[in-house]
Amino acid sequence: MDNDDDEIGIDATVRRLEHCLVEALSAKKDAAASRSAMITMYMDTAQADTEMAKEAKKIWARNESKHRAALSMLEYLNAEAEETTLAQVHQSEPFQDLAREFTIPKVFHQPTAQQRTGFTKYVAAQERRTSPTAALEAAEKIVRQRYKTTILPKEAATDTRLGGLVEEHKNWLARSDHEPIRAHLKKGGVTLLRVASHNVQERAYSGVQYYACYMPFLVKGEKQSHQTLIQMMLEPTVTREHLRQTVALVERELFVDRTADAVCLQELSPDVAEHLQRIFGCDNVQRRSSWVHVSSSPIRGNGMCSALTAIVSVVPFVPLRDVAVVTPQASKSVVRKYAAVKLLLSNISVVLCSVHVRHAATTNEARNNNKANIDITMDALVDLLEESSITHREEVGSSSGSSKIAGLMTVGDFNGSLRSYAFQQQRTAGLCMLATTPEEPTAYAGSTKRNCIDGAVWISRASDDDDDTTRRAIAASSSSVPQEEW
Repeated sequence: MDNDDDEIGIDATVRRLEHCLVEALSAKKDAAASRSAMITMYMDTAQADTEMAKEAKKIWARNESKHRAALSMLEYLNAEAEETTLAQVHQSEPFQDLAREFTIPKVFHQPTAQQRTGFTKYVAAQERRTSPTAALEAAEKIVRQRYKTTILPKEAATDTRLGGLVEEHKNWLARSDHEPIRAHLKKGGVTLLRVASHNVQERAYSGVQYYACYMPFLVKGEKQSHQTLIQMMLEPTVTREHLRQTVALVERELFVDRTADAVCLQELSPDVAEHLQRIFGCDNVQRRSSWVHVSSSPIRGNGMCSALTAIVSVVPFVPLRDVAVVTPQASKSVVRKYAAVKLLLSNISVVLCSVHVRHAATTNEARNNNKANIDITMDALVDLLEESSITHREEVGSSSGSSKIAGLMTVGDFNGSLRSYAFQQQRTAGLCMLATTPEEPTAYAGSTKRNCIDGAVWISRASDDDDDTTRRAIAASSSSVPQEEW
């Protein structure tokens, strides 16, 4: 794979992941063989024999009375004539001893000949299970497992190779299945606002396993391959690299290259969100002026994504309420919350929202480009724009020239096509929606399929501009961020 060092993009990432997984599976196979050999060698030692004898003694101490009762009952059954009924057996002394040692199944309290045959088999099984031979076998399993789980990992260096693979490929294992994008808001050829956006793919099981399912080199049904790749993508080393890459993206866009005024992020974990607050928050007096706002989505845990969204900006802003969107599913309704702020630009105010629309729940919804969930999100964004406009007017004063909010810009992952919103004015009375996505696909969805599901939407009042031509000039353009930059 050395010849791929200069490759960029998601396809290059997938090829690297395949190479990493092949090496990891080989390492696991070698490690399993090595462990098995070491366990076999240990079980032949005098120390293992001593441990087994000690464990067997403990087990036999617990089982001796049980074994004697079962053996006595078995001898009685073998000595009695076949005509002896189970009811007669119940009256025997061996049965009374057996009942004190075991909880005899109710089925053997039925006095029939067939049940006597089954009862005899039951007693024979208890005799074998509590015998000295069974105690030795159980002791061997205990000693073998103890060595495997407590002693072997400390002595064997077979896991070192896997750790080295994770360290070597952490840059690729930490990458998202989305490309970062940029969106520009312009009016009359003048750029008003530049926004970068990235779904960073949260390091949670439910997030990365969805990505892994699309890998062309993973054969369906091979759980070990899937779980090995997912395990590596969730390693602490990779999680730290994922955080570093997220911070580097924000740092570069806002401060190094200065290609954006704000960065919208999706699929943040609470840890990453907290780290962004600490590094880029305005309370960090050692940094340049920047502001951070994170949505208040619930922390789910148990391998589920928290799906936090955030906005980091060098433009001062006023945090707004989260945009809460409820999307119905087959058995429940799912709530997503999107971070939103009012950006205080030099001459105007603009509402900015970092959005991550819920993916389609059914095949039919997916074929329809997730339109239902996008429509619900658009309705919620329109409500926020109206609410913010009223509040802004009251705060600034209707006589002021800056009493109006120019509009709302939302950037992020829509999990579907935005083409139907390209020049939509009739959907909501008095409002204009302008949408844009990069020309190239922005998300990975398998070896032969790419999706252009990240983009931007601008929503404004039709009355805010003097004529239709000017209104249409307030448009968002977007493009993917070149991979070599992140």
